Amino acid sequence: MCFAYRDGERSEALIEHMKETANYCLHRWELDALSAKISKLLGIGQNHVKEAIIVAALTHDIGKAAEIYQIDCIKNTCKLFEGHYMVSAFLLHLAFNAKGIYLNSRDAVKFLLHNPTELASDKVLALLIVLPVITHHYHQVRGYLSYESSKHNAVSKFLDKPTIHRPCLDCFSEMLGYAEINVFKDFMHMLYNVLVSIDRLKGSDKYNTSKIFVENFFKSVIEESLKINSVTLGKVIVESISGLINLCDGFAASRSRKRG
Repeated sequence: MCFAYRDGERSEALIEHMKETANYCLHRWELDALSAKISKLLGIGQNHVKEAIIVAALTHDIGKAAEIYQIDCIKNTCKLFEGHYMVSAFLLHLAFNAKGIYLNSRDAVKFLLHNPTELASDKVLALLIVLPVITHHYHQVRGYLSYESSKHNAVSKFLDKPTIHRPCLDCFSEMLGYAEINVFKDFMHMLYNVLVSIDRLKGSDKYNTSKIFVENFFKSVIEESLKINSVTLGKVIVESISGLINLCDGFAASRSRKRG
């Protein structure tokens, strides 16, 4: 089995948690309102924006599939998954890289602090997925310095030896048939291919650029953001999407764990 949470007899399957989170987002009134507003502000079609948010909700915890986390689940308890949001963002970034959409720290800074509309639309849509995923646990983290976990523990171990838990791969094939994804269907297939072949990708230029992006994200982007203490369009957009994902994430987890 592939777990999103396990504490003794209480457990939650990762693929079910991810799909339930996406389904909750899909049926929240905030999704239509938020995607319409972002579409207007960024000049990108609403359906594209809406799907980007759904993809972010569906994949927000995909990093939990790393063998380094699932080993603890097999032992009976896995509740923290420290830094999994960074592994999730790494996998998404690598999938976009593999599709030829290259994101670097300057793109993220431009989106968050300056003018998102200066970026190409494919980069904007990619950042609408990657940025909310990598920051979706900001409300639980005590200051950006705690994100230094990227330099040790599970995140660094995964990046040095990337292994996806085999039962998770078997389950993730279900993501490809998620009915509400059309615009990002090719991307979802690429993401699955990345999960399947990640050991072979290690050491490639694409792997290394994605690794650098994630490892340096909180120093090169968040620290810079703190220096510019102002409300910006990009910050509001990312925090709004993260907030919606967290809301749906909480609903999915509480229902599942009550059943468990």
